[in-house]
Amino acid sequence: MDATEVERQRRVREIRARHAAASAEAAAGAAASNRRRAARMAGLDARSRDVVENYLTEVLAAVPLPTGFPTRREVTYSAEEEHAVVRFELPATDLVPTTRAVVYVKARDECVARERQIRQCADLYRSLISQVSLLAIRDLFDADPSLHMVSFSGHVSKTNSATGRAEYPCLLSVVVEREELATLVLDRVTAEDCLRHLKALVSAHPYSVVGVRPLIDFDRSRYAFVEGVDVVTGLDHRDDLMRLTPTDFEHLVRQLFEATPGMQGWTTQASRDDGVDAVIFNATPITGGLTVVQAKQYSTSIGVQHVRELAGTMEDKKAGRGILISTSRFTKDAEVLSERLGRIQLIGGAELVYLLKEHLDKDVVIGRRAKRP
Repeated sequence: MDATEVERQRRVREIRARHAAASAEAAAGAAASNRRRAARMAGLDARSRDVVENYLTEVLAAVPLPTGFPTRREVTYSAEEEHAVVRFELPATDLVPTTRAVVYVKARDECVARERQIRQCADLYRSLISQVSLLAIRDLFDADPSLHMVSFSGHVSKTNSATGRAEYPCLLSVVVEREELATLVLDRVTAEDCLRHLKALVSAHPYSVVGVRPLIDFDRSRYAFVEGVDVVTGLDHRDDLMRLTPTDFEHLVRQLFEATPGMQGWTTQASRDDGVDAVIFNATPITGGLTVVQAKQYSTSIGVQHVRELAGTMEDKKAGRGILISTSRFTKDAEVLSERLGRIQLIGGAELVYLLKEHLDKDVVIGRRAKRP
C-alpha cells in the first residue's frame, strides 16, 4: 500500500470520527430538547402556573410586530379561573411620523415636508395601539386552548417632564373571555370600534399619554391569593397567639389590616410568594398603594437580615411599602435599618397586642413556644 492510500485512509478515519462525534452531540442535544419539551408540555397539561406564564410570555414575544417596537411583556396566571393577566408595553407616541408627505417645490428647487395635524397623529396612534392590543389578545387565545379569560393592559414608557422620573402609565385596559372573542370577525373590524364593543377602558387622550386605571391591577394579581379564613371569630378571651397555626396567624394579620377603613387584604399561598404572607392595598390617592407583609410568629428577636429580606421582596414585587410584623421584638440594628430605608414599618409583639385590641376588640397574650417552625 503506497503512502497516498495510507494518507487517504487516515483522512477517512478522521472524518468519520468527527462525524460520529458531531452526530452524538446532535443526538444528545435533541434528546435534551425533547426532554425539555416533554416537561413543558406536561406542565402545560397540568396547568402549572410558572410553565403557563412562561409559555404565554413567549407567545407575546412572538407577536408579529415591526422591528423597533418595545418588547416588554409580563404575564401572571390563575389556574383556578384559567385567567391570564397581561401587562404589555405599547409603542411610544414618537413611532407615529409627524410628516404627512414630502413635496418638491420647483421654484425653490427643494423638498418641503408637509406636517400632519396633531389630531391626525392622535387618531393614528389610537388606531395603532388598538390594533396591537387586539393582535396580542387573539394570539394568546389561539396559542392556549385552555385559556378562558385575558385581562390586558397596555402601557407606555415615558419620562415625567416635571420630575425626570420614569413612568409606565396604562393607556388601554380590557377584559376578554374566549366565548366573546369567538363571536368577532377580527379581519373585518375597526380596532377602536371593536375595543369599544368589548367595553375596553381607553385613554381619552392616548397621544398625550393621559393614563387610566387598569381594570385588573397587575401588581396585585401576581400574588397567589387564597380564600380568606376568619380567625378572629375563633379567638377566645386572652387567647395565646403562639398557639395559632402559622397559617391562622397569617390570616389574623390580614384581618387586622382589613379592619382599618379603606384597606383591602389578601393572604398568599404558602411557598408561592417569596416570603410574602399577605398583601394590603390602600386605594387612597397619593398615600395609598400596595404593601407586602411578612408575619413572623417567633419567640426570639427579629434581626437585621429579616429587614433586608423584606426590602428585597419589596423591590422584586414593586411594592411601595413593607410591613414586618412579629410576636417578638426587633433588634436595635433592625430598627435602625428600617428607619434608614424609610418604607418599612416594624410591628413588634407589644404593638400587635395593642392593635388587635384596638381594631378587632380582642384581648390576646403572647406566650412562649418551645421550637420555632
